[in-house]
Amino acid sequence: MVGVFVTLGLCTGLIVHTVAVAIGMAAIFQTSQGAFNALKIIGAAYLIYLAYKAFRARGRRGI
Repeated sequence: MVGVFVTLGLCTGLIVHTVAVAIGMAAIFQTSQGAFNALKIIGAAYLIYLAYKAFRARGRRGI
């Protein structure tokens, strides 16, 4: 079941990325330093959130 969720997450990310490129988000991030920095900060915060959830789940499952 976990594999299904991983696959869904990867496919969702791929779709979001493709749509963003199609509407020109890449051009915005190339020209706007502020938008690019905001994207980096949001991405880093999301990775910290995932790490926090992984450490919390590790204790419950006994891994």
